[in-house]
Amino acid sequence: MKTFLLACMLLPSVFLYAQRNVDLELTMTSPQDGEYIPPMQSFALTILVTNVGATDLLASDSVVYYMLMDGDTITFQPQNTNHFFYTGNELQTGESFTINRPMVFDVSFNGMDVDLCVFVKPYSMANPVADSLLANNTDCVTIHVMEEPAGIDEEETAWVSVFPNPATGQFTIETKESQLQAVSAIDAQGRRIELVTNPTNSVDCTLLANGIYQLEITTSKGIVYTKLVINNP
Repeated sequence: MKTFLLACMLLPSVFLYAQRNVDLELTMTSPQDGEYIPPMQSFALTILVTNVGATDLLASDSVVYYMLMDGDTITFQPQNTNHFFYTGNELQTGESFTINRPMVFDVSFNGMDVDLCVFVKPYSMANPVADSLLANNTDCVTIHVMEEPAGIDEEETAWVSVFPNPATGQFTIETKESQLQAVSAIDAQGRRIELVTNPTNSVDCTLLANGIYQLEITTSKGIVYTKLVINNP
């Protein structure tokens, strides 16, 4: 009888503290790796958080946001904290939400290469949740804190731009002094998807799974490669 009563007393505690597991994936969409940003110029650090697991992230759950610079966790001022909580973003499998944070490098960073990383994890005190795979919770870029040298990458990218990025439903390719000939999207597994453009150079991406793609854009002046994030509803 004592054994039975003890088991009955412990059972509710097991259910009360059972931990859910989600799988969040982080993609930094801005700035780009290798981008030049002058000191004292404000820029947006933008990340895309996607639920790539089978368990929903609830609206009552929080996403805890950390930023690292050259391997050290940043303390945000004036809050004097090393993290922020983002709550109210319910994510079913495949759904995403965006976090934008303004940043600026002061003059002490002039001429430096800065490794900038963002890390996120789920959190809930009332209904415990953890991430089953932390390897995809971080993304990093290297920023050159200086004016962009004149002419850098001009021969490769000056005649092509892609917007919006992230793209929802469709995106547009703008070409200067060249004609758009073909567009392909290459996914993380290396699979190539041929895309169809209309006369206004807009591309329907509703059939692409959410995630990050390498675009191969062929124009009359040559081929350009650029990164595009798909964030369909």
